Amino acid sequence: MAEHTISSSEFTSFVNERFHHARTGWGRITLVDMPQEYHLQATIDLLKVLTKERGAAGVYMTTMKGYQEIQKIFSANGVDTSKLYFVDVISKMYGLEPEATPQCEFVSSPINIQSISNAIKNYLDKIKDRERFVIFDSLTTILLYNSLPRIVQFTTAMAEHLRAQHVNAILVMMTTAKGSTNERLIGEIKPIIDEVINVPQ
Repeated sequence: MAEHTISSSEFTSFVNERFHHARTGWGRITLVDMPQEYHLQATIDLLKVLTKERGAAGVYMTTMKGYQEIQKIFSANGVDTSKLYFVDVISKMYGLEPEATPQCEFVSSPINIQSISNAIKNYLDKIKDRERFVIFDSLTTILLYNSLPRIVQFTTAMAEHLRAQHVNAILVMMTTAKGSTNERLIGEIKPIIDEVINVPQ
């Protein structure tokens, strides 16, 4: 497993180099551990490289902002959202009744990880592009609503499925204190990770 520690100012150029020249269909599982304050911009940078420069299509699991809000933010910042399907796990949890759209599956809550898994797999089946990817925008948030063993099982099963389908996956976590559940989760899933990118605070 490769591990890299880079500053937030280096993140965009590093991602450009790392993903722009990557071979198609490699089924690589990458963990990005970063401060929360840099999460949104880093995600935009990742998606711009994947959707615009590589022409890849994928699924974005959003746990921090609802579909309508995050889709508008991405579009305004140069992400090709026509290349994305979304799995929104928070809108319904907050009692919203979002309008149905073929571009997004609204899961009842982050607790319903089987529905999350099914939605991701269903959307991947619809993507006909040569290169596909999945971004889990915050395992940290999902971990707030589920036990550690349950998330380890979910992440491991998804990673095995995605690797078998030659789909790249990017798992994003928020940097937290040493000894936290976050850190224990990283330790548990490291055997299935190909690469870790650390962005220190």
